[in-house]
Amino acid sequence: LKTKRPDIQIVGDDLHPLAQVRDFSPYIAKIKASGADTVITGNWGSDLALLIKSANDAGLNVKFYTYYAVTNGTPTAMGAASDGKVYMVGYSHYNAPGPIAPMMNEFKKRFNEDLYT
Repeated sequence: LKTKRPDIQIVGDDLHPLAQVRDFSPYIAKIKASGADTVITGNWGSDLALLIKSANDAGLNVKFYTYYAVTNGTPTAMGAASDGKVYMVGYSHYNAPGPIAPMMNEFKKRFNEDLYT
């Protein structure tokens, strides 16, 4: 990373127990103290929603990048306060041409959910 983007500095690398943390405020305090302007997270579902809620409650104004911001129920759980703060990293798009379109349509028909990755 340092070779390609010397302007970027990683200031933290923390993991937490999956689906066991209900109070993310200690993690948010650490992010805030680090001076980070961006968070890359693998959180999803309730972990992601609670992380964003804690960030909003603490007034942490950073960008969050995640693969899982669009999983079922997550946008609603994060709420309007996540607007402009949470960004989805994806490698496909619903309007993408080619062989992915029929697969996405079939997935939607079978499971009544969007294929999001």
